[in-house]
Amino acid sequence: MRARFRMFAVLLVVAAIAPTAPAAAQPQASPHRSQPPGGVMIGAAIQPRPGGTEQEAVVSLESAIGRRLAAVRVWRTWDGNFPSRYDRWLRDGGRAVFLAVKPVRANGRPIPWRQLANAPAGSTLHREMVAWAQRVRSHGAKVYLTFHHEPEVTAPHGYGSSADFVAAWRRFVGTFRAQGVTNVEWVWNMVDSSFSDSSWRNAALWYPGDAWVDAIGGDGYNWDGCNRRGAATRWRSFDEIFLGLRLFGMAHPTKPLVIPELGSVEDPGRPGRKAAWLADAQAAIAAPRWSQLRAVLYFDRADTAPPKHCRWQVRTSDSSLRAFRALAAGPRFRATAIGRRLAAASLGGQVLDDAGRRVAGATIQVLDPASGRQVVQVASGPRGRYLVPVRPGRYDVRVWAPARMALAPRAVGGKVVAGAATLDLRLPRRRR
Repeated sequence: MRARFRMFAVLLVVAAIAPTAPAAAQPQASPHRSQPPGGVMIGAAIQPRPGGTEQEAVVSLESAIGRRLAAVRVWRTWDGNFPSRYDRWLRDGGRAVFLAVKPVRANGRPIPWRQLANAPAGSTLHREMVAWAQRVRSHGAKVYLTFHHEPEVTAPHGYGSSADFVAAWRRFVGTFRAQGVTNVEWVWNMVDSSFSDSSWRNAALWYPGDAWVDAIGGDGYNWDGCNRRGAATRWRSFDEIFLGLRLFGMAHPTKPLVIPELGSVEDPGRPGRKAAWLADAQAAIAAPRWSQLRAVLYFDRADTAPPKHCRWQVRTSDSSLRAFRALAAGPRFRATAIGRRLAAASLGGQVLDDAGRRVAGATIQVLDPASGRQVVQVASGPRGRYLVPVRPGRYDVRVWAPARMALAPRAVGGKVVAGAATLDLRLPRRRR
């Protein structure tokens, strides 16, 4: 792969993994089940054979899997050509372009994010941003655009800090808006590990905000040791790899989730294990817990630059190809677009003590029952009220009062949230 390119009357603290320091509205959830999954785009990142073209590679993969791709991932440097003949060919064939633009010159020189964020009107960098906006508009079809995918990976290479990235992202998006570009949807794109990282790479630090993002993306791979630098040296399932992304999405319930890069290697000691991995991914994607997911693009490329020896391609074995054909033919993979906004729900109420008095400053923690991990945490306001935006579904809730109050904590399991749900929480007196 190429270089690693959320008032209410309460205080919202970010989701499960925050460090201390889009689509037609979905039907309402039934009282006993999570939001039903919507359609998902299936796509790929393509690698031409030696001497072949990208078009030939797309047609070859489509022929092998028995269907047309809904989306194709492409990358461009800052000076890169877009839309190219290949991009127009994808458009004319009904395939959406997932475009990642990295602020690096053709000669390899990075453009620091702060320089982009602070570029004066009329400056070279500003004119180049305007040119990008005009070129994307000229494509004449929807473009799913990422400014600097996987920024936390390449940040140390002269780009700047997470705050610099957020400022540059907003400036780039703002330039497109100022130019009246309407055929773009903004896909913010991190690596899977950053959604559970507690360091400076934590995804929450890099998030530009819901007003600046249309879809939330995470790249993830079942490395199983093929990257000798030590990235994920054991076999990992789809759900394990993308748990952090799913939880982050639940804390931003109106935002679709996208997996712009997905892949697994074979297990030389266990033939068919990659096929089983793909079948497991298909089953996971069909489950209600992944109802926010709207696009998956498989990384049909090899990554063998030393010290890596990762062969991700669909056709690494007959069993892998059969499993991917079954996945791509699955009933969820019928979408041709993401859509900008998903239906959200809310959970709110009051926190009271055993005498019915309001409890201000209580902590309300909403948990994902499937993993036991925190989705979002809020504090009750002065009148003891709280309100949490969430995806329709089922949640566990924990609440505890400030330490100075002699009140016992309380847990509520399996609370179904559909529309505006109410849950008043009464805390008993702590036994001495």
